[in-house]
Amino acid sequence: MFDDVVVPWDRVLLDGDVDIYNSIRETQYPTHMTSQSTIRALTKLEFAYGLATRMAEMLGDQTPVTCDLLGELACYVGVTRNAIELSIERGWQRERDGMWFPDGSCLDPMRALLATWMPRVQEIIIQIGSHNLLTTPHSLQFGDPSTRALIDETLFGADDVTSDERAALFRLVLVIPIAIVYGVLTAGATTTAYTETGKTVTTTSGGIVAGLFLATLLMILFRQRYPRWWFDFARELTRFATRIGAYFVLLTDEYPSTVEEQKVHLDIDYPDAQQDLNRWLPLVKWFLAIPHYIVLLFLSIGAFVVVVIAWFAILFTGHYPRGMFDFVVGVGRWALRVNAYAFLLVTDRYPPFSLS
Repeated sequence: MFDDVVVPWDRVLLDGDVDIYNSIRETQYPTHMTSQSTIRALTKLEFAYGLATRMAEMLGDQTPVTCDLLGELACYVGVTRNAIELSIERGWQRERDGMWFPDGSCLDPMRALLATWMPRVQEIIIQIGSHNLLTTPHSLQFGDPSTRALIDETLFGADDVTSDERAALFRLVLVIPIAIVYGVLTAGATTTAYTETGKTVTTTSGGIVAGLFLATLLMILFRQRYPRWWFDFARELTRFATRIGAYFVLLTDEYPSTVEEQKVHLDIDYPDAQQDLNRWLPLVKWFLAIPHYIVLLFLSIGAFVVVVIAWFAILFTGHYPRGMFDFVVGVGRWALRVNAYAFLLVTDRYPPFSLS
């Protein structure tokens, strides 16, 4: 297509070095990544099955159709769990270094199956929830005496389930579709092909988030550039994820938009890569941020407990306690600052250990 192209070979990381390439392949990293992806999928499937089962119990729905749908979800969970257990049972250990590998042949079919199962899981949850997803009251309606009595009278569940408990469950369901949109947008992919000799060739990608981080790192390292359109995409993707997170932790009742900022505002300054960013720091920023990861782990656990308490406070009083609200927002801000420093690579300023 192009007759005259200049290739900066001095910047090519691997150029015909078969030994280096083979040493990377010998680590069997695709098998480990497939195993990790399947384990994550099992966690999601178990959560979806438990959620769908609780929805059916709360609605008193024991119809044959719903039982069939729950049975379908149970099959997905069982097949995925068995594939993981079989890969572990048939795993092997390399003699020269003692490294252990799961049996990839047990997990290969899951890559194709899970791609079709996940959309189906969403369909099943929506089908079981049906119109109940549309009639979930707003938190302000619970706090309004004129509507609270009507809600308690008409939107209760089976087996003495209160309207508060029913609303709490279905709000959790409502976040699933938009979370799946974000997951599909940022998920990685693994592809397997077979050569004419029968040799298996597997390639794995880390998804948009990992790709953005690696590509930005290389751009700053070798060219000292951060393209504006590149930055704008990363910022909008971060804003989208932040809106989903804010809705999930009850900071807002507005359903996350894929376009509008709504009540969740996130501003990130566009950096001048040559003036503001050290070209070598991106190589170690992720490592320098390890203390933040540790602190954020414990803060996230605390934030989860606070959100659960705040959930009941909102249902009974119609208000989010200010102290709890500020704490959850502070943890979110802290995590965003670390993300901007270590992964978006938009600043060299080390993030402060602060909730403010």
